[in-house]
Amino acid sequence: MLFYDMNFEKADQRGNVLFLILIGVVLFAALSFAFTHSTKTSIPGPQTEKADISATRIVEFTTSVQNAANRLMLINTVPITSLKFNNNIFKTKGGTAIMGSMGTPSDPSLYVFHPKGGSITPISFTGISFPCASCGSGSTSPGHSVLYWENVQENGTSVADPSILVHDLPNDICLALNKKFGLVIIPTVNMNGIDYDGTTSIPSSVSQPSGAAASLAAIKGKSSFCFKQSSSGRLIFLHSLQIN
Repeated sequence: MLFYDMNFEKADQRGNVLFLILIGVVLFAALSFAFTHSTKTSIPGPQTEKADISATRIVEFTTSVQNAANRLMLINTVPITSLKFNNNIFKTKGGTAIMGSMGTPSDPSLYVFHPKGGSITPISFTGISFPCASCGSGSTSPGHSVLYWENVQENGTSVADPSILVHDLPNDICLALNKKFGLVIIPTVNMNGIDYDGTTSIPSSVSQPSGAAASLAAIKGKSSFCFKQSSSGRLIFLHSLQIN
């Protein structure tokens, strides 16, 4: 006669259940680790988000200057060289109004930063800028902007473009800016532009940037990018106001 051991069956079942529970715990731990690792690597941290917000503010400002300039040219039927960018905010490190003080213009309709002209409020980004200990008193103050004629390779024709340059940005904001325009590096170049202030016509000859081949290739055809000025080491954001 065969006797069926019920206790053996129950013990075997308990063993299977414990084994399945153990497997479940191991799988859960593995999935938790994978999710945590993925979260850490794919979701930007607070510092990255902060840099992106700052970059967005800069782009919004420079774009608003560009839009105001285009509107004033259309309304007044004048070229961009007739427009004025005087304001009391953009200054040198020594405190001089770098684009000329506003004063009381005779025709404010040509002034981008005048309430009766472009009505743009000039903004300095001093609070998010990087100090420039080596800059002299005549240099653009960190976080402030200035206009230059620049001639970036294949950005329109070989004629120089009026461009606004925001000075002395930290590395993370510079990278965040470039990410918005399809760049993954901070190119190191020597921009060879000339002052916009006081010009009444487009300069006939403005040298193109110089630098390593990879950096020049990165900015070729770009109208907006953040770069490292090789002669000074300053990180600067350039935004072309008009592509000639």
